[in-house]
Amino acid sequence: MTRRKFLKMGLFVTAASLLSGGVNTAISKTRNIYYNGRRTGHFDGVKFFNLGGANPKGVGGFLRWKLGSQAAKWPSTYPSPFAGAKPESRVDNLAITMVGHATLLIQINGLNFLTDPIFTERASPFSFVGPKRIAPPRCVAGRFAED
Repeated sequence: MTRRKFLKMGLFVTAASLLSGGVNTAISKTRNIYYNGRRTGHFDGVKFFNLGGANPKGVGGFLRWKLGSQAAKWPSTYPSPFAGAKPESRVDNLAITMVGHATLLIQINGLNFLTDPIFTERASPFSFVGPKRIAPPRCVAGRFAED
């Protein structure tokens, strides 16, 4: 059996299993094995839901959306919405500056803390896979880029 046939068969078996409801269909219709709490406005005893939201489309709907629709093209560059904020090098009280997507510069009593920085070209432990950076880092080696 060739590798291609093996992968096609594996994909077919996986898709058929997911579309048929999986192994735990009988269990999931009667109780929620992950949460055993009281019924609320967002939980009916079996599943959680959003009030006034659309019903889930299931795995088939997800596959139709993911495989059939045209995804938006990822931009090659994007200007930072935080480009105007350039903090002082030291502050005596408290100052918090948004540096990027999930990065904050917290300054307190002369100390600077940088949270969750990513300075590499990709958000990944490997240099060849993972989402590629579309905006240059604003803060490198403790210095902010000139805006």
